[in-house]
Amino acid sequence: MNHTPRLILRVCLFFSLILLPVPASATPELGVRFPAFKLQALDDNFYGTEGAEGKVSVLYFLGYNCAPCVGAGPALESLMWHKIREISGVQMMGLDLWNGSIPQLRGYQSITGITFPLLKQANLNRPDYAGAGLSDLVVVDQEGYLRLVINGEGLNDYPGVLEMIASLQSKTPIVKMITKTLYYGRAMQVGQTGTQEMTLSNSGAGPLEIAGIQTDIPGVTMDPPTFTLAPYETRTTRVTFSPTLAGTFLGDVRLVHNDKGVPTLKIEFVEIVVEGRAFASISLAQTSLDFGNSDLDKAVQKTITLSNAGPGILTVSDIQSDLNGLAISERQFSIPAKGSKEIRIDSRLKRQARFRVCL
Repeated sequence: MNHTPRLILRVCLFFSLILLPVPASATPELGVRFPAFKLQALDDNFYGTEGAEGKVSVLYFLGYNCAPCVGAGPALESLMWHKIREISGVQMMGLDLWNGSIPQLRGYQSITGITFPLLKQANLNRPDYAGAGLSDLVVVDQEGYLRLVINGEGLNDYPGVLEMIASLQSKTPIVKMITKTLYYGRAMQVGQTGTQEMTLSNSGAGPLEIAGIQTDIPGVTMDPPTFTLAPYETRTTRVTFSPTLAGTFLGDVRLVHNDKGVPTLKIEFVEIVVEGRAFASISLAQTSLDFGNSDLDKAVQKTITLSNAGPGILTVSDIQSDLNGLAISERQFSIPAKGSKEIRIDSRLKRQARFRVCL
């Protein structure tokens, strides 16, 4: 039997792991001064925020071989740079935080098709860029302050960059309703009142004028009814619901403002059932108070107890007496359903006092 010799080849593959420098993770804080810089680009020219006063700067932080950065490149070119390059007074550039070589950065440029300036060695003995990191797309205003940060992969956020540029150049507001819903519970009664907070922000460079709210739901008011938010200011206001009619209420509350880019801004009013008013039922534990005999200049203190036996809130607007010289601890207060409250009465009199409770 013949045996044909066989040659067996074993191919061994060796991999090496290259650790690339990555800046420390941080959260960029809007409104801080952005560190000024000037770096050389692949075209051998120098670009940066240094000496660019009066210009809006759009910066993309990349790693020459970072997968998300490579993926975002074509969109940055077509959806951002092709529009920004037509706007006077705006510059855009990419900064390589991985400190790649010129061939490596040119490879990134070739794969993505990017034509805006790509700056070399951006993380080599450089400032921390106000906390901006890999794949961040930031906007720096004409005075060198950080005004917007988004993720370069977030295509849905790209219009916000163009909106910010327009605001910075024309000094117009950008309104954002941070609160999404108004919730007053599942049920209320006529005559009750609920209050919720609503937070608004103005991320634009011009004053935001809030002219009020509009809604088809009766009994909804805002306090204060009108106000102005300065550029980059956030404010919390109160929206109160005081129903005067029974029924089921839901819908939305619309904000009236001067941001022309957002004609309608709505907040959801969560469905609530308003029942007919529940009445209070007042009762006094005492029918009379006896202060006994004492000297004319000696104070005597007594206590009366007011109770609310009904299902509604008892509101006392005043406690009155036809006798002078009485000191009443509280004259205006509310007592919840099935609740009670003690009121202190000080007197220097020697005879019985009569009281009248006004609701």
